[in-house]
Amino acid sequence: MEILTPTFLSDAMRLALVVLASRTPEATGVVEIRVRELGRWLGLSESYVSSVVLPGLRQAGAVRTATIPGEFGEDRALRCEVVALWNAHGVVGHPLALQRKEFATLQRLCEALFAPGWEHRDGTVTPPGLLGSRTGRGAATDRLALLRLTLEATETGRVRLCGGSVPARRGRLAATVARLLGCSPSGGERVLYRLETAGVVERVRLATKSGLSHRSRLVIPAVAAAHKARAGASGKTLRSAQSSDPSDPDATAGASGAAQPRKERQLNAVPVDQDGRNSDPDVTAGLHTDHPSVVPVVFPPTVELGFSGKAAFDTGALPERAGVREDNPIDPLEGPRPPLSGTSGSPLRGEQPSDFVPSDSRTDLGEPTSAARRLQIVSREKQQQRGRVPRPPKDLEVVLGPVSTLWARLDRQGARDRVVAAARSELELLSRVTGPQRAPRALAERLYWRLDEQDGPAHVNDPVGWLISRGLPRRTSCSDVRCDDGVRLDTRESCGTCDYLVADRRALRGRIVADVDAQLPGIGGAERQRAVEERLREETDRAAGRAALRRQRAEKERAERQQLLEERRARAEQERLTEQAAALARETAPCEDCGTADAGGLCGTCGEKRAIELVSRRAVTIVSAACADPADADDVCTTAAAAEDALRQSIQAAQEDLRQRAGTIEVSEHALALAGRLAAEATAAKLRSSALESLASTASAELEAQAAYSATMRSWRRYGTRACARQAAREAGEQARERAVRHLLALRTGVLQGTLPAEVLQAGAVVAPYAVGAARARTALRGARSA
Repeated sequence: MEILTPTFLSDAMRLALVVLASRTPEATGVVEIRVRELGRWLGLSESYVSSVVLPGLRQAGAVRTATIPGEFGEDRALRCEVVALWNAHGVVGHPLALQRKEFATLQRLCEALFAPGWEHRDGTVTPPGLLGSRTGRGAATDRLALLRLTLEATETGRVRLCGGSVPARRGRLAATVARLLGCSPSGGERVLYRLETAGVVERVRLATKSGLSHRSRLVIPAVAAAHKARAGASGKTLRSAQSSDPSDPDATAGASGAAQPRKERQLNAVPVDQDGRNSDPDVTAGLHTDHPSVVPVVFPPTVELGFSGKAAFDTGALPERAGVREDNPIDPLEGPRPPLSGTSGSPLRGEQPSDFVPSDSRTDLGEPTSAARRLQIVSREKQQQRGRVPRPPKDLEVVLGPVSTLWARLDRQGARDRVVAAARSELELLSRVTGPQRAPRALAERLYWRLDEQDGPAHVNDPVGWLISRGLPRRTSCSDVRCDDGVRLDTRESCGTCDYLVADRRALRGRIVADVDAQLPGIGGAERQRAVEERLREETDRAAGRAALRRQRAEKERAERQQLLEERRARAEQERLTEQAAALARETAPCEDCGTADAGGLCGTCGEKRAIELVSRRAVTIVSAACADPADADDVCTTAAAAEDALRQSIQAAQEDLRQRAGTIEVSEHALALAGRLAAEATAAKLRSSALESLASTASAELEAQAAYSATMRSWRRYGTRACARQAAREAGEQARERAVRHLLALRTGVLQGTLPAEVLQAGAVVAPYAVGAARARTALRGARSA
């Protein structure tokens, strides 16, 4: 079971997943259970389940829970969703997409193994399961181990042992239990000991002729007893059926009579032989790797036409020789299949084929076993070839099996290629609805019923046209892609959309009949029928007119949307071409300063020169604002001139140094401009640093630093010691000083540029918004006049 595979969960959590899954309703996928009741199933206390198991499942994302409130607002129970089952619901082919009968089987298995038992209101008592009374430490692990062992057990109750090398000290039985639980061999040995002590499993040690013990095997007596009881009942039914018709030759091959099962305790119903005479693969051969479980023992059904010596019914023909049908055997587990040619005789006797008569009705489509019996498909054996027509491709053998007679008539390679392409296309469409595993069988059933409607392959004149146009395509009268002839492809049930359409038509006819009876009372039967048909024809014409009008409107809307889409595409293409032309024009434009061609509007040399001017202007502004009084024009001019002179000297020095290092090599103008820009940036950084240092020594910056230092020292206890507090206070003071310097530099720059009034530099002054706006307006007018 896939639900038991998450080994990162504890044993209690995995067992809780199984219990919740077994009690989940198939219709809703949500189970309502009390925490106390879940604890009784696990053999654990209510507090442990609520504090460990459920939180672990929620944290792992395996279960979603919600509280169900009671009448007075209390927590009455839990509403749980097993995430794996919820995600698999409705997914075709998923191993956890269980049906209702599979949920019921899982619940009955869990009840038989570890149900806690109940006392009903009428006084009756339901006894607990095999481990239902086991509680306390390790109870959940024992329950989970018994469940895994039961799933691995055969009909005889024996558990398949693991292969490979195992610890010699623990043994293969303990290693098998450990691998099932995902624990160590020592833990598996302890679990096996507890299960053996509880009497639910038995360790049988086979004895040899010398009296020494040989290999061990693990047996679950309850499983063996259950299968023995079922086998006894099946044998009794088979013997009664054979005795009723002694003339049937198949009756002689039936199972031998078995004694009635004795009414004993379930755990002691199957005695285990100690002499080793029972069929034991561990005794006859050495240990080897694991293999799949053996096929369950079933009684062979009475198969009609199942062997070569029996003739068909109502033919009067002699039995055919042995080995006639060995090239095309019939699987006895699938039962009889109808012949594809529709003949009652044999083609080996030269009989002409008769009409195709199907043996089943369309109502058997819902059963997979009946569909397997209807289709004569043997993909495991090599079928005889008819003429020189090759067999269908391997991926289409199951699909084209019902129409093998038509395939044999395709003597041209082009015709076969067309049929193969159509079949694969339809198979791909069908796989999206039913899944890849179910799609070949579903398409084969469709071909079978299409051929049945055609009255057999003898009535098909054009095999290629019939297969492509009638046999393979899906037929539906509704808009549901899962519908085929009124049957759902995924569930094999009636299509709800088609049922709605049929109900609407019936309602329309009933309404028209009622109107005719009300408007024309006493009219005869033939006249009444003609009147009803005339009304139906009129109503159908009106409905067709409305449908045609809707189609016209939809076509008009589609044309308008298509035209709008084309216009948008054309507009986007035009914009792209315009942008591309503009980009090309920008790339080929000459330089604005020196006129160099194909410079993209600005060459490299002119760009460096503009960068030098920009850096110089910013540096002069910062130095003038920080080192001079913004209200004193002479001081500002003197400081700005000094800064410009320093920048100019640094640029000239850098360019001269570059020429000296180049020697006799001629230095390009672009290289000189680049060296000047780098020197200007370095000098501007130094000037900015010195300007900020001068502002940091002002009274306002010092006042801010002292205030931050004092505020930090007032809460020095947060830092543990006074030394740590002083260090933090000094850092806070420096940060406050830096913020004050930046703020002061911004104010001085604003006053210098005329965007702020000079009053903002006074300590504690409140600046009026009107003064700020007027200063900004004057600056804008000054810039416009200069331009």
